[in-house]
Amino acid sequence: MHTKALMGKREWVSPRRGKRMGRVMSAVSGYLKKHTEALVKAVGIEQACKLTGKSKATLGRYYSEHAEHAERFMPIDAVAMLEERAASQ
Repeated sequence: MHTKALMGKREWVSPRRGKRMGRVMSAVSGYLKKHTEALVKAVGIEQACKLTGKSKATLGRYYSEHAEHAERFMPIDAVAMLEERAASQ
């Protein structure tokens, strides 16, 4: 039996559901990373650094598909700033 923590509670997860959820999360992760990269490039890397206060390396990690950065995503406030700038260009 497989279980996962859900808000402090344990929930049973079938092995099939676990694999399906993994594929869904992988697809969502790829979608977010690709759109993060497009957003940064639309604004320009230098401008994105100034707006977010993040370095080029940090911004690159947000859209990197390397395994060590798989769970690293851009904070939503940074996304909002970049989207606002991209819309005004």
